[in-house]
Amino acid sequence: MNATKTKFMSFNQDQQVNISTNNDTKLDEVKDFKYLGAWMTSTEHDVKTRKAAAWGACNSLSKIWKSALPKKFKQRVSSTTMESMLTYGCEAWPVTPKLSKENA
Repeated sequence: MNATKTKFMSFNQDQQVNISTNNDTKLDEVKDFKYLGAWMTSTEHDVKTRKAAAWGACNSLSKIWKSALPKKFKQRVSSTTMESMLTYGCEAWPVTPKLSKENA
């Protein structure tokens, strides 16, 4: 294990948690991290990050949007690029009132 690259995150702990390796190297604690493409502690942060990625994908395809290609083709490109980026992992998002309001 590479202790300089390894971090940990603790939940429901009243006290400071310290974890060290066999050779007494302390591991750093983080408040949030990305695991399999999703931010762990904050659904709002995950949704905002995914929205930004989807808009980035949309903007990178500006040549397609401005072209004379058929509208149906542009819609298919949109759904395959942006929607898949935005909705990846959404089945695990708890929908809070704040999150519903931001995405309305």
